[in-house]
Amino acid sequence: MISAPFTGMYTVGSGGTYPSLTNAGGIFEAINSGVVTGNITIEIVSDMAGETGAVSLNQTTEEGAGNYTITIKPTGAPRVITGSSTTWIIRFADADRVTIDGSLSGGTANAVGGDAALRNLTIQNTSTTATGGAVIVMSSVSNGAQNNTIKNVNISGQDATQTLIGVHIGGATVGSAGGPNNNARIENCSFQKSIIGIYDAGASAAAQNSGNVVTMNDLSATGANKLRRAGMLFFNQDSLQVSMNSVGGIANDESGDSYGIGVGIQAYDATTVLSGAITNSLISRNKVNGVASTNTVGYSIAGIGISGGTTGANIVANNMVSGVMAPSTSPDITAGIYIAGAAGSNTKLYFNSVSMTGDRGVVSGQIGSYAVAITGVDPAVELKDNIFYTTQTSGGGANAKSYALGMVTTAFANLDSNYNNFVSTGANAGGFRTGGIGTSGTDSVSLAAWQTLTLKDANSLELDPMFVDPMSDLHIPAASPMTNAGSAAGGITVDFDGDTRPATPAIGADEVDVTAPDTQILTGPANPTSSANATFTFSGTDSAMSAVASFECQLDGSGFAACTSPASYMGLSDGMHNFQVRAKDGAGNVDPTPATYLWTVDLTGPDTTILTNPTNPSNSSSATFTFTGTDTLLGIPALSFECQIDGGGYSACSSPKTYTGLADGSHTFDVRAKDSAGNVDPSPATYTWNIVTAATGPVSVTATAGTPGPIDYPTLKDAFDAINAGTHQGAVTVSVVSNTTETAPAVLNSNGAGTAAYTSVLVRPVNDGVTVSGATVAGRGLVELNGADNVTIDGDNPNTAGTNRNLTFTNTAANTVAFTSVIRIAVAATVVTSADGDTIKNVHVIGNATGRNISTATSTTGSENTVFGIYAGPGASTASATTAPSAITSVSTSVGAGATATNLTITNNSIATVARGVTVNGSATTVFPGLLINNNEIGNQTAGASDQGT
Repeated sequence: MISAPFTGMYTVGSGGTYPSLTNAGGIFEAINSGVVTGNITIEIVSDMAGETGAVSLNQTTEEGAGNYTITIKPTGAPRVITGSSTTWIIRFADADRVTIDGSLSGGTANAVGGDAALRNLTIQNTSTTATGGAVIVMSSVSNGAQNNTIKNVNISGQDATQTLIGVHIGGATVGSAGGPNNNARIENCSFQKSIIGIYDAGASAAAQNSGNVVTMNDLSATGANKLRRAGMLFFNQDSLQVSMNSVGGIANDESGDSYGIGVGIQAYDATTVLSGAITNSLISRNKVNGVASTNTVGYSIAGIGISGGTTGANIVANNMVSGVMAPSTSPDITAGIYIAGAAGSNTKLYFNSVSMTGDRGVVSGQIGSYAVAITGVDPAVELKDNIFYTTQTSGGGANAKSYALGMVTTAFANLDSNYNNFVSTGANAGGFRTGGIGTSGTDSVSLAAWQTLTLKDANSLELDPMFVDPMSDLHIPAASPMTNAGSAAGGITVDFDGDTRPATPAIGADEVDVTAPDTQILTGPANPTSSANATFTFSGTDSAMSAVASFECQLDGSGFAACTSPASYMGLSDGMHNFQVRAKDGAGNVDPTPATYLWTVDLTGPDTTILTNPTNPSNSSSATFTFTGTDTLLGIPALSFECQIDGGGYSACSSPKTYTGLADGSHTFDVRAKDSAGNVDPSPATYTWNIVTAATGPVSVTATAGTPGPIDYPTLKDAFDAINAGTHQGAVTVSVVSNTTETAPAVLNSNGAGTAAYTSVLVRPVNDGVTVSGATVAGRGLVELNGADNVTIDGDNPNTAGTNRNLTFTNTAANTVAFTSVIRIAVAATVVTSADGDTIKNVHVIGNATGRNISTATSTTGSENTVFGIYAGPGASTASATTAPSAITSVSTSVGAGATATNLTITNNSIATVARGVTVNGSATTVFPGLLINNNEIGNQTAGASDQGT
């Protein structure tokens, strides 16, 4: 017959590779009949009911390297395996290296009593047969089940009066001894609804189980889920470790002794001296709280019982024992810790805390209760740094006293006891008892009497340890007299919680934690941030395994208050904020240096300013902008910028920003600042300008309203006519591209005259050496500002570096034509404000007359043919702003008093070949307030120069 090979992953359950674990046709049967060629993983893919336990997993047949492992685990979701059997649900019969791991996450517990969140697999025996069967069995049929692990599993019987054992490690039948079953590990499991939670019995004192570990299990269920008689029971063990288990809720009403942890002993009385063959073992950091017997016959009860072998010391350390209660009658007793002092045994108790409290009732014939009871004739026992505390009361008779310590012996040579704290107080206080722990014996009512009798405990105390709760929580506060009252012993370096013990430790299981935890902020808001909300996550670390108990937070120094991670704050204001969080441990220590996070909330966008930009209009297809921004909160260094041209979309940019290859026409540049918090200027800086690089007409007009242009016109007059008609509105720029010949005066009316709707007009060249010329009719000007305000005629070409005169106005009329002018500012004659804010600068003004053409008949009256360079005087109509200026007929006509033309500026012009360079005719100085005439060149003192300056 050829055996099927097994290696890799298999699924069990509904839709799986196999329908069951233990039934006929299941995977155990298949593996038993096959050959294992590699490690095996069995995944439980569904809940499974009806497991019978009919087929055990036997020792496997292997090929290849051997020593393969088998792992059974749930997948997909927590799983439940149930079945009804009078024997077991799952049995490993000589099977080795098998692990049942109920955790979906693969995590590891690290606390007394374990971590329930990791237990994602439940295995239950639902048999209702009284005291029948177990849930999981590791049994030795021929050579033992070794190196097996059960962890992260909920293990349950049907009822505490029916299922005998949760996990059995021993012989072929439930409750029998057998082995070798070495290196078994039971970790982070819960046990419910059975008479005994864990049973582990090696074959004999000569054939012990070795290296078994029971750790971080929860055996403390109460009520219907309780364990009835015992948490765990061990026999014939070497190097056993029982640690960090939580045992309690045991309430026994049957005829039998009860105990939380029984190590080498399950029958207790006032004289037991049997050996349970326990050697070199450690019982540490367990919590036993709640082991009670309600049987009125009065059976024995113990929190922890230990009976050592003849060689190899056993250590019981850092355990907390409380809630142990029974109306025990002779020869049975009640004990927090019970030591069966068998001959040759050596038991060491270090740093345990035992508290015996409550009332044992009125069952008659009761005998004493003991925080620690020791049988045997002068057994080897070491008691160091323990608290043995009792206030227990009883109405059960004269012998029902409560003792801190009781011993059968009256010889104390092998007792090594010191640095303990003994408390026996209350109505039934007995102090210490020697020479018997039953109905006979001698009481020492005080520590002093005990010291005198035994010559032991020279440094021990008799003080209230100040337990947090003597009935359930045997931690102590920093103010406890146990603090720093002990002495290093047994190589014990940590306490019940995992806190490090100092050189001078506390007495009892709890080392007072004076080390503050540390706090870490894991996540917080960006800094800076544009959000008014902030969320923080944080954690803490502590030297104790119990870690951080709570946190306190504060914002902006408002005061610390309890908080949890994550902590959120809403509606924060602009500015800097300060979040602090501090961890607090179970001992009340607070992190003295809270974790701190500083950040800035910026809810206000920055402001953007354009510093330099191209001229408008511009004859360049390139444009360069410089810009800056301000931010009231974060400042300029925190700013970045985004630019766009002609609405093409914003993108990151920096100052200066240059665009090339722009087409003729109107363009708009936008730039917005962005601060490091992410706020964007909601009102970007904007600049609109026109590019004119090739014109079809000599004059080009652009505007910010109306028709923005550019629109080309053949003459300056045509451009002015369009402005007068309201075609171009707002800020208007008239660019003289090339020479023009005017056939009639170029008249610009005032804003509001007819349909004219400008705010300002700028006339300027965009090329060098441009001339506007024309033969002017009598009394009129080549260019006339007809009461027009805010007009600037600037001959400086913006496309040529420096200030220059690149625009020439030439009157080509003969000097026989009377009273002509090159540039005329026509002001209303009476009581009207007109022609305000006009400027003539940087232009050449040339007339064609070489001087006055004097008529003899009229020379004495001043009537003469005169060419004016720049003339400011009367002429604008007071009746209609659209009427052309009246002709000049005399040099003596002036603007009447009461009329004004303010802030006229005539500067840096060259004026030649005229009779009068600059003429300003007003009847009083009040007519032209703010008049400025400076830096002009008038005449050249040669033939053809002007005859008069003004």
